[in-house]
Amino acid sequence: RVAEWINRSLNELQTRHGFERLCVVGHSMGGLVAREVANLHVARSGAPFLRGIVTIAAPLGGLDSAQFGVDWSPSVAPSWRDLAPESGFLRSLYRRPLPDYVAYDLLFTFHETEGDDTVVDIRSQLREEAQREANRVRGFEATHAGVLESGSAWEFIEANLNDCVGSPL
Repeated sequence: RVAEWINRSLNELQTRHGFERLCVVGHSMGGLVAREVANLHVARSGAPFLRGIVTIAAPLGGLDSAQFGVDWSPSVAPSWRDLAPESGFLRSLYRRPLPDYVAYDLLFTFHETEGDDTVVDIRSQLREEAQREANRVRGFEATHAGVLESGSAWEFIEANLNDCVGSPL
């Protein structure tokens, strides 16, 4: 639902302001939303304006903890169902390949002593379909939230955004 709302909002903004290029950055579950926005955008008719996606520490393969919550909690949050590793939402996330004009950078995070980033395991962040469609895959030694304060991560993202804005169709 969030991806549908964002897609509608972006289409309205594009109609009002006439921008030609848009790049989306999503951290954690926002990365899943960004990928679904791309699915919806590619399916719409008209001139495409989505030119780039960056996902940061996104649970692209789901979270085992979400499945645990679905299985054992007396009250289940709808987002847990979507984040469960074999959910319908995650299975459908790669139903449409990204067009060649959409650049995709996949950023994953890991922690020096923990291995995983303390929230999302590397296996989930590096989902095979995501790696295949990514133009660049880059790892950062940081915790799940700590990556948002990483100067080197933001330099990488800024370079992607500059490429995205300047990329021709």
